[in-house]
Amino acid sequence: MSATDPRVIVALDYSSAEEALALVEQLNSGQCRLKVGKELFTSAGPQLVKALVDRNFKVFLDLSNTHQQHVLGEPSLVSSHHRGDAEREGFFGK
Repeated sequence: MSATDPRVIVALDYSSAEEALALVEQLNSGQCRLKVGKELFTSAGPQLVKALVDRNFKVFLDLSNTHQQHVLGEPSLVSSHHRGDAEREGFFGK
């Protein structure tokens, strides 16, 4: 993470892409990053992550099974066939 990257991460804790995108429409990609969790990724798939990245957001994909893994900072990454150039820390973006 560079000094100019946003430090705020907005959790998209929704069960559908429509709900998540309604919030995303109100956000500025230069002021925050987004977190997509397991429930949303399962319902919306990698297409949602691509749509968010296309809107210039950096996206953290959290597919962990337990809260403890998230707290310990072990990000889950999308497999390479979803996004081959994922950044090391688990964020996807341009």
